[in-house]
Amino acid sequence: MTTDSEGSSDLIADIDTLLPRCMIRDRIVIERQLKAGRRGRKPDRRMLQRLKDRAETSALLLEHRRAHRPEVSYPDELPLTARKDEILEAIRAHPVVIVAGETGSGKTTQLPKICLEAGRGLQARIACTQPRRVAALSVSRRIAEELDVTWGKEVGCKIRFTDETAKETCIKMMTDGMLLAETQNDPDLYEYDTIIIDEAHERSLNIDFLLGYLRLLLRRRSDLKIIITSATIDTTTFSKAFDDAPVIEVSGRVYPVDIRYWPLEEIGEGVQDYTYIDAAVDAVDTVLEEPGRGDVLLFMPTEKDIHETRRRLEGRSFRHTDILPLFGRLTAADQYKVFQPQRNRRIVVATNIAETSLTIPNIKYVIDPGLARISRYNARTQTHRLPIEPIAQSSASQRAGRCGRVSGGICIRLYGESDLLGRLEYTPPEIQRANLAEVILRMLALRLGDIYAFPFLDPPGQQAIQGGFQLLAELGAIDGKHKLTNLGREMARLPIAPTVSRMVLQAQKEGALREVLIIASAISIQDPRVRPLDQQQEADQEHRKFMHKGSDFLTLLNIWNTYHDTFEHLQTQNAMRKFCRQHFLSYSRMREWRDIYTQIRRALREIRGFRLSKEEAHFDAIHRSVLTGLMSNIAEKKEGNFYRAARSRDVMLFPGSGLFQRKPEKDTKQKKVTKEDTNKKSTPGWIMAAEMVETNRLYARTVARIQQDWLVELGSHLCRASYKEPGWSSQAGRVLVTETLTLYGLQVGQARVGYHRVDPKEATAIFIREALVNDDIRTRHAFLEHNSQIRQQAEVWLMQHRNAHWFDLDEAVFRFYERRMDEVSSVHDLNRVVKSKRRDEPEFLFMHQKDLMDDQDLSVDPAAFPEFLTIEGEKLLLSYAYRPGQDGDGVTITLPYKLVHFIQPETLDWLVPGLLHEKITVLLRGLPKRIRKQFVPIPETAQRIAAHLEPTHASLQESLSAFVKQRYDVEIDPSDWTIDTLPDHLRMRVQVTGKDGKTVMEGRDFEVLVETIKDRSGAKESETWRREAKKWARYDLKNWSIGDLPERVEVGETGALPEYGYPGLQVDDDMVNVHLFRDPDEAVQHTREGLMRLLEIAFQEELAWLRRDLRGMRDLLDLAAHVGGTANLQDMAYEHLKTALFTREPLHPLTARRFEEDKEEARPLLKKLPAWFMTQIYAVADTFREVRQTGAAYPGLKDDLNRLLPADFLARTPTVQLPHLVRYLKAIRLRAERARVDKFKDRQKAEQMKPFEEALVSIEQRKGTNPRLIDDYRWLLEEYRVSVFAQDLGTAQPVSAKRLQAKLDVINSIP
Repeated sequence: MTTDSEGSSDLIADIDTLLPRCMIRDRIVIERQLKAGRRGRKPDRRMLQRLKDRAETSALLLEHRRAHRPEVSYPDELPLTARKDEILEAIRAHPVVIVAGETGSGKTTQLPKICLEAGRGLQARIACTQPRRVAALSVSRRIAEELDVTWGKEVGCKIRFTDETAKETCIKMMTDGMLLAETQNDPDLYEYDTIIIDEAHERSLNIDFLLGYLRLLLRRRSDLKIIITSATIDTTTFSKAFDDAPVIEVSGRVYPVDIRYWPLEEIGEGVQDYTYIDAAVDAVDTVLEEPGRGDVLLFMPTEKDIHETRRRLEGRSFRHTDILPLFGRLTAADQYKVFQPQRNRRIVVATNIAETSLTIPNIKYVIDPGLARISRYNARTQTHRLPIEPIAQSSASQRAGRCGRVSGGICIRLYGESDLLGRLEYTPPEIQRANLAEVILRMLALRLGDIYAFPFLDPPGQQAIQGGFQLLAELGAIDGKHKLTNLGREMARLPIAPTVSRMVLQAQKEGALREVLIIASAISIQDPRVRPLDQQQEADQEHRKFMHKGSDFLTLLNIWNTYHDTFEHLQTQNAMRKFCRQHFLSYSRMREWRDIYTQIRRALREIRGFRLSKEEAHFDAIHRSVLTGLMSNIAEKKEGNFYRAARSRDVMLFPGSGLFQRKPEKDTKQKKVTKEDTNKKSTPGWIMAAEMVETNRLYARTVARIQQDWLVELGSHLCRASYKEPGWSSQAGRVLVTETLTLYGLQVGQARVGYHRVDPKEATAIFIREALVNDDIRTRHAFLEHNSQIRQQAEVWLMQHRNAHWFDLDEAVFRFYERRMDEVSSVHDLNRVVKSKRRDEPEFLFMHQKDLMDDQDLSVDPAAFPEFLTIEGEKLLLSYAYRPGQDGDGVTITLPYKLVHFIQPETLDWLVPGLLHEKITVLLRGLPKRIRKQFVPIPETAQRIAAHLEPTHASLQESLSAFVKQRYDVEIDPSDWTIDTLPDHLRMRVQVTGKDGKTVMEGRDFEVLVETIKDRSGAKESETWRREAKKWARYDLKNWSIGDLPERVEVGETGALPEYGYPGLQVDDDMVNVHLFRDPDEAVQHTREGLMRLLEIAFQEELAWLRRDLRGMRDLLDLAAHVGGTANLQDMAYEHLKTALFTREPLHPLTARRFEEDKEEARPLLKKLPAWFMTQIYAVADTFREVRQTGAAYPGLKDDLNRLLPADFLARTPTVQLPHLVRYLKAIRLRAERARVDKFKDRQKAEQMKPFEEALVSIEQRKGTNPRLIDDYRWLLEEYRVSVFAQDLGTAQPVSAKRLQAKLDVINSIP
């Protein structure tokens, strides 16, 4: 009887004997398990028996494979057959062989057979990859047929969710993606001893990753053979990548292809806007006129181009000719038509799907525009783009080879040979233009090391790699050190994109796993909805039955539910095919959708904790789960279907989305649209999208509405916080700050939060200043009342010594508390500190007088408190008094009556230098809280301002606003200053004296004093006034016969006040008279009109000729009609010219000499100005007509015309502005032309103008605003409009939004 130890030894010996006769994969597994078992103290006999059984089974399988090895033969007509022996020897001698076989050489079908002859495919399989599933299936069947073996047995195929292989399989065709997926469970690929990578020139993401992976694998597996092959390949690059592997080039079948170059610029010479579609259609016409038959393959870059080309070709009505489309989204039935035998001649219009892999029979002609839509991914913005680009030279060769498969052919290239030679030799590999997140995740899961050191043939850019890591970090798959997290490891186990796997994992938490699995599967495939070219309306009608107005994801879910509810009843394939046809769904895509769903469910079973809920998930749960994978694809509504997406991208809802807002259709019944209907049609405020795709614009595809608070909750690790407006809240009892959360540049949340967690030191300072110093705290503590009393005593002393204003009591109180408090920013914190100190230091917060006031030098600076104030060259006496509550308190200025009208009230706002700091302090404290917070500590801020403030503007408030804007970048509206709340001692007291020096009146409101003086002097018309007015009166002047007119004369006195009059001219019924005015402003206004009338009389003959010359304006019919008729236009022109000729600045002095000078200046102008004016007015009329002809190209065009050309535009437009007016009209025309091309961009620019346009309306409506300032702003705004909409016209002066705002600030600062 043998012992267990002896029995185990015998089993191990038997296994060691069997191992060399096992399949490679079985041998490796058995050796590993034996090694693990030998590390134990006692060998597990049952485990050893299982290993022996496996070894025996494997040895028998290998023996069977040797005995039934397929007989290999090669077709003599294939070019590769002649090079068979050379390839065979290279495979035996080298680990890697590069085969560059031209189209038709037989490389795809014959290389696996050569590998069989080389002894490969016995102890392991021969893997052959193809980029497309249809090619893998068709090639595997062809090889099985040539070897005369059973397909699915000796030769098999494995594609996504379909495995047609058996244990006897020697040659296994598969997609490159399938081989890559197998590396997860078989990292060393021991199932294979030979791997053939076909169509390597396509350089897809999978192919490049596989090639890099195989380069590493060769270091571990010296027995592995790798063959890389393609029709067009960069053999040098591939050879160097695999240690100078041998390159064998095989020519294709000898079917000549005649290459013809027909550049667009040559065949379309003389034709405007000649496109590649025009050229392609013309090329077809030429081809069909040639003798002989043969089908035509016409390449087009996009589906839209295919439809347009097909429509135009069908319009030619070619006899016995079928025109067939071919593109990826076409239904399988429509695609199959291309490969079916046809009696008619065929014109196949295809995308680059027909460039490789697919062989369309009987193609004799290829027409190649040299363009293709190439997928590109922007790692920075995480945006997919599909631009149309010129194809590479290798792609051009592939296209030409489509017509050389079965006979000689002709390839017509719609571009020049020099153009082709200037293009890239090969299309940039996909790895350099794709999202690398999935590749990186897979590499991390396989532990392939640093991606930057991974042996890619063409390494991706650093930005692309960083973008992949960034996306994985956003999904929570990796940590800060780029290591997989637990979540990342779970994501890596799912055979889906990282974004989708993140959704699935979140759905488990939300209880929405079933729904999200369905949605995740759906967005992993092509849209199952189809729109046959001849049934698009019917398809749209059927698809609307599934549509969900708030979510395209739920639209997909509705399709799934309807499909499977029907499947449960019908349960037959034929019935389901019929169902799909009725609802315009792709049966094959629906099956693929089901397969992916089943595969993901299978994978989830391996991860614990995943259970499908039987209850239907809520909308929020589903979309919160989906959102976790699409966090960077969120967008906030701008208007209509336009959104601002993450990373400052502007996107538009895809028109096929259920959320897309369409314009209401015209209804002859004119049904009334209710507010409820409008709300239903409006787009949501926030959306997420499955993808952002750029074609002619950036579209958000497969979208759903989301809630803003989800973004804060689910994207908290991605949000960036900024803080502003910290301040004390007595209601909340703590210092708060506004926290703004942004996610990829979009504001997703804003709230008031405790400032202590942001800046505890600053929060403590604000608490002390605003709560304790300002006594704005709602709590009872003995020290608060005590300290309040101490402060009141100090304030009384300071009021008695007001000239010691520089002493800041607030600052002293602040310093007292600051020395005793640390990280106290709330009532709760204060209570805690008081409680902790109560026993050991019961009075540590009690204040004493010495804590506030030290000994100070109380001397007075004479420069701060001067004796006189100099105004208009006269020294005006200043007096000071400390009389709180009395009229004389503060500073008093003595002002003689004769100077009252010469003093600007704003001058007195500045007081004296010694009080400026205190006045600024009070003004700052009176500001609204939102502004005031920005100047804390206010006393220090006020002191700095007072030290540097200069009278840059008329008033103190204007200068202060300008200084604060420049120094602190804080906007202060004039209404924010609380002048009325200033204490009396900070407002200048004015004492008006009469001729005798006695006080006539006094007060602190200077403007009221001036109005009172006017009222007193004009209360009644005295005899003295009537006598003086009569003295100055003159009537019906024809020229200047009145001598010199003084600006002001003293008429007499009213009480103690002198009374003044203002001589001037006045027009009464076209007569010019001299009149004595009471008001100086009224005198100036009327005198201007009178002066102009006198000059008109002086030049009445010349002006009569001018009126006759203006009759030429009758030709300006369009402009005349716009402004109210020809007569009105001529009258306006005359008044405009008269104003330009005779307006003088300044008005005074009014003398005979000045009048003669006016005439001499006007005389030469009369000869030149009218002709120049007519030139400008004709230019205005011509440009106006051109603008009118553009139509309503953008909203507001008519308003823009009316703004520039109102009925009185010549009265409102100065002469010097007329040339600019022409340019402004041209700007409208240019804007109209550009708006037709890009209305969205025009709307953006219009939004840029809107605040300044609204500001103009506001200041025009405001009473008392200086008209000259309004005009300056209006013309500057027109220049800005030119710079925004028609920059190429140039501007007359530098202009920007900042300059406009500065001009506006000046206007708004004037009371």
